[in-house]
Amino acid sequence: MAAVCAQESGGSFRPVAYFSKVMPLPVQGMPACLRALAASAMAVELSQSVTIGHNTILHTSHQVTHLLKNITTQHMTSQRLSGYEVILLGTANLQIKYAINTQGPAAILHALLHLSDPTNAFILDPHDCVESIHYSTSPRLDLTDTPLSHATNVFVDGSCSRPSDDTYKAAYSVVQLPDIVLETKSIPVNSAQAAELIALTRACHLFANRPVNIFSDSRYAFGVVHDFGKIWQQRGYVTTDGKSIAHPALIDNLLQAIQLPSEIAIIHCRAHTNRTDEISLGNALADQVAKTTASSATPTVIPMFLHTPTSCPDSQILQYLQTFATQTDLHFWEQQNLTLDQFGLYSIQGKVGIPENSLPLLISQAHGIGHRSSKLTLAEMQKHFIAKNLRQHCSTFVKTCLTCLRANTLGTHKVHQNLPPPIAPFSHWQVDFTHIPKIGKLQEYLLVFTDHFSRWVEAFPCRHEDAKTVVKFLVNDIIPRFGCPQQINSDNGPAFVSKVLQLLISTLQITWKFHIPYHPQSAGVVERMNRTIKDKLTKATSATWTNWKSFLPAVLAEIRMTPHSVTKLSPFEIVMGRPFPTPWVKGPLVIQHTDLNLIQEEYVRNLITTLNGIYGDVSLSFPLPPQEPTHPFRPGDPVVVRQLHRYRKGGFPFGPRVTVIAITRTAVLTDASDHWIHASRVKLAPTLPTPELSKADNTEHDTTTKSVTEGPEDDVSGPHTPTTDDDEEVHKTCTMVHNWHFPFSIFPDYDNP
Repeated sequence: MAAVCAQESGGSFRPVAYFSKVMPLPVQGMPACLRALAASAMAVELSQSVTIGHNTILHTSHQVTHLLKNITTQHMTSQRLSGYEVILLGTANLQIKYAINTQGPAAILHALLHLSDPTNAFILDPHDCVESIHYSTSPRLDLTDTPLSHATNVFVDGSCSRPSDDTYKAAYSVVQLPDIVLETKSIPVNSAQAAELIALTRACHLFANRPVNIFSDSRYAFGVVHDFGKIWQQRGYVTTDGKSIAHPALIDNLLQAIQLPSEIAIIHCRAHTNRTDEISLGNALADQVAKTTASSATPTVIPMFLHTPTSCPDSQILQYLQTFATQTDLHFWEQQNLTLDQFGLYSIQGKVGIPENSLPLLISQAHGIGHRSSKLTLAEMQKHFIAKNLRQHCSTFVKTCLTCLRANTLGTHKVHQNLPPPIAPFSHWQVDFTHIPKIGKLQEYLLVFTDHFSRWVEAFPCRHEDAKTVVKFLVNDIIPRFGCPQQINSDNGPAFVSKVLQLLISTLQITWKFHIPYHPQSAGVVERMNRTIKDKLTKATSATWTNWKSFLPAVLAEIRMTPHSVTKLSPFEIVMGRPFPTPWVKGPLVIQHTDLNLIQEEYVRNLITTLNGIYGDVSLSFPLPPQEPTHPFRPGDPVVVRQLHRYRKGGFPFGPRVTVIAITRTAVLTDASDHWIHASRVKLAPTLPTPELSKADNTEHDTTTKSVTEGPEDDVSGPHTPTTDDDEEVHKTCTMVHNWHFPFSIFPDYDNP
C-alpha cells in the first residue's frame, strides 16, 4: 500500500507526506476492491499523525463506503471489517470522494510505482465494487446460493471414518427425495473434505446441461465454490504465504464441473437437525447412504514406512564378501585365530572376518539411521565382525559423514581472538550504541566511544540511534578534542553504514572498519565498556535510573581514574602521564625562582619521557597476534557454516556444504554468501560426497561469478556500501507546510500490497 498526503495550495496539490506499508498476508490474498478498502483505512490511519484532526479528504477510485455498508463476504473477518468501519466511518472531519482518474501527486506516485509516464492520467473503468468482487470470486456469474424455482433438488454428502490408525473408510452419495440414490461409491481418500468435494463434483456431472439445486452440509465445499475457489485458481492453488493448499486437484475438478449444468445453485444446509422439512430429510438421506457405503467398502490402507534395526547379513552375502579378501586380510584373520566354520565362513565365536575393502558398506549399516558416534559404531561392529583397522575405519567414516558434521555442534575451530594493538592513544576508536532502560515511554540511548589503546571512554546521551547523532558527536566532540583518528571500528548497524557518515569519514580520510556480522567478540572493548558504564549507573541510581544523566560525568571520571585490568594503568595516566588529581592524590608543588620558560621546557621533556615509557608498558601489556595461521581453511575447501537461527527455523545446527573462495586472518568468504563469516562458525566438510549427502547439498555452487575485493582486516570487515534509506533525514518522509487551515487530501495507491 502506498499513499500521498497533500495540501491544496495555489490551485494544485502540494505533497506533505508519503506513506508506504506492507499489507498483511490475508489482505494481500483478497480481491482488488477489498484490498482497496484495506489500503484506504491504512492510509487514513497513517495520516492522522500529520493531519492532527484537521479536515481530511480521501480520494479513492473504489466505493469504499458502499462496500462497508453493503458487503457480506467471507474473505474478511468481522473483526477486521469492524476495524475498517471505525477508521473510515468513525473518523471525525474525514470526507471520502470517489474519482475514476488519478490526479495530482497520486498520478506521480502511481507512475513511479508502475514505471509509467506521469504525464498520462491513470483512468480506471467505472465499476461496481460489489459486482466486481462477485465476478472475481465466483467460478460462473449465474452461480447463486438461493434455490432455483424450476431446478431439480439434489442432496450430496461425503463420509470418512477411521476404524484404526492406518485405515480409512470413505464414500460419497448423490440422492433425491424421497429415496432415490443417483450415485454412491466408496473412494480411496483419507479426508471428509475430499469426499465432500468429490460428491459435489459428481452431482454437477450428473446434471450436465440441466438446471439443478445442490444442497450440501459442508461449509468447506460451499466456501470453495462461493468464496475462495476462484481466487485459489488464479493464484495457482497456493496460499498467500506461498504454501500449497489442500486438495488442489479436487478443487480444480470441481471448478470445471460447475460449468456443466445449464443453471446451478449450491446451497449450504445444516446437518443432523432431526427435522421433517424437505431439506433436512434430503440431507439425512444423503448422510445415511454415504455412511452405509463407506462402512461396507474395502478400507483404504495408508502405508507407513518403518526403518528396521541393523541386522547381520546372511551367510551367503558374507561368503561373497570374503571372496574379496586380500593376503593381508587372511594373515590378520590367521593372527586372530579365525577358522572355517560349518557355513564355510572364517569366524570365531560367532564373529565373522570381513575384508578391509568391504568395511564401509557394513559400517554404514552399523552407523544407523540415528547416526551413532564412532565409539558406538565400533562397538556395534565388534559384536559381529573382525577386520583389520576396524577402529580407524569407523572413526574415518563418522568424521566424513555430512549428516553428523551438520548435526553435531562440536568441532568448530577456535580462532585466536587478539587484534593487532594500536601504538598510541586516540588512533583507534571503537564506537557503539547501548540502550538505556526505559523510563516511562521515552527510549534513550548512550553513544559510547572507547579508545582501544588507553581505554579512555567518552559517552554521550542521545534520543535517536541514527547517523545524524554519530556525525554530530564526531564533529563537535571527538575530533575537535582528540584529533582525527586513524581508524574507527563499529558494527553494521544502520547508524554506521549510512551514506552521510561514510561521506564524512571519506572527507576526513578516516578508515572505518565494520565488525564481522554475528561476532560481538570483535567489538569486545566497547561492549565491555558498555556493561561497565551500565553497571555503575545502575548502582549509582539504585537501579531506578532516575536522573542517570547527572551521574554520568562522575561515572566516566571514575572509569578514567581506575587502573585497567589489561594495561595496569588508568586511562587518565596513560593519556596525561600522571595520576588523576584528587584531594588524596596530588602532584608535588614545585616553586623555583628561575625562568618560567625553563620550567616549562623541563616539564615537557619529563612528560615526553614519562609518556614514552607508559606507551611502551601499555604496548607490552597487549597480547600480540599470533604469527601462525589462525584457522585451517584454504580457498577451495568444502565447509559447513553454523546457522544462526536454527532453533527458530528448525533443521541442522550447520547449513549445507559450501566452498571457500577467499580467506583472511580470521574470516572466510564462501560461494553461498556475499558476507564474510568468522572462522569460529565454520568447520571442514568431507571432500567427497557421502551416502548421507542430501539433495539440497548436491547443488553445485558457481564459484566463478563472485568477485573478491577486500576481506576483513582482523575481526573487522572491509569497506561497506552505504544504504540510502537511513540518511540523517536528508530525504524526509514529510515536509510540513505552514497553512494548516487548508484541508488535507490523501491519495492511496492500491496495486502495491
